[in-house]
Amino acid sequence: MKQIPRKIYYDKGTGTVLLDTGESVGSVFEETIEQGLESYSVLIGRAPETVGCVRLEYGQYSEYFAQGYAYRVNAETGNVEWEIPPVEESEN
Repeated sequence: MKQIPRKIYYDKGTGTVLLDTGESVGSVFEETIEQGLESYSVLIGRAPETVGCVRLEYGQYSEYFAQGYAYRVNAETGNVEWEIPPVEESEN
C-alpha cells in the first residue's frame, strides 16, 4: 500500500500552522505543494511566497501527534517545534 506522509503548511512570517494534511494510506496520490495551494480552501488566495510547507516522513512524530501536543513551525528554520509539558515528579 502506498503511504502518503503528513504535510504541514505554515505562514512563513509567523510559523503559524495553516493546515496539517495528516497521513494517508492506500489508493491515494500525494499532491505537490502547488496543488495544495490551489485545492485547500484555507490556502486558496494566499500569496505562494508567504506559505511554507514541511513534509514529514511517514510516521515521523506519530507519538507526539497521537498525544495531541501543540506545535508550530519555526519560521526561521522551517523545523517543527513541540510544546511538550514537563514531566511532573512524584512526591514521595
